[in-house]
Amino acid sequence: MAKDVVLSIPMVMFSVFDSMASSYSPPMAFRTNGEAMRFFEDLCRKPEGNVYKHPSDFSLYRIGGFDAASGSITGGKLQHLCNAVDYTPAEGGTLRADLDLSVPVSS
Repeated sequence: MAKDVVLSIPMVMFSVFDSMASSYSPPMAFRTNGEAMRFFEDLCRKPEGNVYKHPSDFSLYRIGGFDAASGSITGGKLQHLCNAVDYTPAEGGTLRADLDLSVPVSS
């Protein structure tokens, strides 16, 4: 009988920091910085949400890694990726060209 092979795509953990609440959101897993930043950009552009209404209060951070095969979460140094004002149309924000969206999971 063949042994089951589990293919695991390394994931990166991210969290949104709310400076007014002085707290981080529950972690979210994405494959790359760019994928997380796209999610955050979409969040920033929803007029009904708090991030849109108070963009200076919110920032996206990379907080660690996740291995789906083992279920382990790896810690890491907090890495600031962007602020909501970078994306919020009301603040004149657009996707910043200086951000490297292709940073591999292992970095």
